[in-house]
Amino acid sequence: MMTLRGCLEENPVFARATAFQVVLALLAPVAMPFEHRTILGINPRINPLKFHVSVGIRLMTLAVILSGL
Repeated sequence: MMTLRGCLEENPVFARATAFQVVLALLAPVAMPFEHRTILGINPRINPLKFHVSVGIRLMTLAVILSGL
């Protein structure tokens, strides 16, 4: 069985795209303190954070699936 690291090394495009999503997910909370609006009591800047995390997980999953094909 291949490790996640091996899968990402085998698919460098997915590795770079996943790293980019991780960086964006880490930068998303930086904008939260500057946003004073709320939607149903939730900061609207949480939505990009959730998006980047989910896309990063999807890219890692695709890397694992494609390395097995």
